[in-house]
Amino acid sequence: MAWSIEGQYVENCNCDVVCPCAWSGFKRPATHDRCLVFGAFRVDRGSVDDLDVAGLHFGFVIDAPKQMTDGN
Repeated sequence: MAWSIEGQYVENCNCDVVCPCAWSGFKRPATHDRCLVFGAFRVDRGSVDDLDVAGLHFGFVIDAPKQMTDGN
């Protein structure tokens, strides 16, 4: 599957001040017992295979362990 998207992305998590996961390249744990994240994306230009996805918006929710790289 070939894909490419360009647009605006925003996320917010429950960490104190600045998310340590993001600035450390996922080497540091979250500041609480769970990492709870909401993210949203607005696709300005893009395609998935031959399907034009420009103009789509989507959101997602993440519930991850304190050390996000632990998985599950």
